[in-house]
Amino acid sequence: MPVSQVFVTGASGLIGRALLEQLRIDGVETVRALSRTPRADSDTVEWIHGELRQPEAWTQRLAGCD
Repeated sequence: MPVSQVFVTGASGLIGRALLEQLRIDGVETVRALSRTPRADSDTVEWIHGELRQPEAWTQRLAGCD
């Protein structure tokens, strides 16, 4: 079964950026990515502004992720 939605932490770092690119290549429909720095959404990434240590900012965004 192909993955259609994923949630990525650390997406703005070196490995995270490479992961985002690979997910795009693999055809993942929706990528939600957590970032401490506000970022504009793109065609392939829905950025979520928040801290990993503050789950109230992002846990609801996990709904629907594989």
